[in-house]
Amino acid sequence: MRARIGLSPRTLDQLERYAFLVAYSVFAIQLVGAFIIEGRLTQLLYLMDQSVVLSFFIFRRPTEEISLQRGDWLAGVIGTLLPLLIGPVSTDSAIAPLTATICLGLGISLHLSAKLALGTSIGVIAANRGLKTGGPYRIIRHPMYAGYMVAQLGILLAGPNMRNCVVVVLCWIFFIWRISAEEKLLSRDENYVRFQRRTRARLFPGIY
Repeated sequence: MRARIGLSPRTLDQLERYAFLVAYSVFAIQLVGAFIIEGRLTQLLYLMDQSVVLSFFIFRRPTEEISLQRGDWLAGVIGTLLPLLIGPVSTDSAIAPLTATICLGLGISLHLSAKLALGTSIGVIAANRGLKTGGPYRIIRHPMYAGYMVAQLGILLAGPNMRNCVVVVLCWIFFIWRISAEEKLLSRDENYVRFQRRTRARLFPGIY
């Protein structure tokens, strides 16, 4: 039997909400400071992205259908924090600068559009806060993770180093883990089962 957390779903939902409100707030404050000092466009884009996440977390829909499995919480927490370990890149070692820029732009646009489509149903731990089928969800079932993966590929192409390669590979492993946890929980909903039949691709059409 999988290890379960001995708290009620409502308590866990609120715990997740407030914990990540604090985490995203701290990260956003750091981005503000970095942007004021360095003035990089990427920092501004990430700040806008985190501001969207914060606003949705503040007004997020409550749910009683959240995973009670410790493994799912481990995947959600580590998978969310891992991308913060991606370090700066040196463009001197860029493999494909133009391709890197395109990947970054596409990736950021995709995961930001997914967050906008989710709205106040956003979350970190596997849960059911209502089925979303609009925007990029018309094409793939997990566009937010797909966007992160494309953007992270762009980071590697912009200036690969061993640290970032390891972190990105770990991020992708945890993305797959989180997808598995989310789909297992959501498959209890007949509406989601129909959505799975209609929208076959999890991340990339024709691949996965």
